[in-house]
Amino acid sequence: MSQTSKGGELQDDVAKIVSVQDKNGSAQITIPVEAVDGLGIEKGDGVLVKGEAGDTSLEVKPTAGLFD
Repeated sequence: MSQTSKGGELQDDVAKIVSVQDKNGSAQITIPVEAVDGLGIEKGDGVLVKGEAGDTSLEVKPTAGLFD
């Protein structure tokens, strides 16, 4: 079942615990497919990972359209 909408928005809530993996000395996580499909993210696309001092979480969003 596809979660993709025309506006690149999630159609359902997404919450999943994923493990951090070691990838050639970098930390790597996998974005759940429901989020990837819903937001229209494709292999090779850029994503913004944002956190501010004092935060206890990160925000992840596709970069497409952020700087237009």
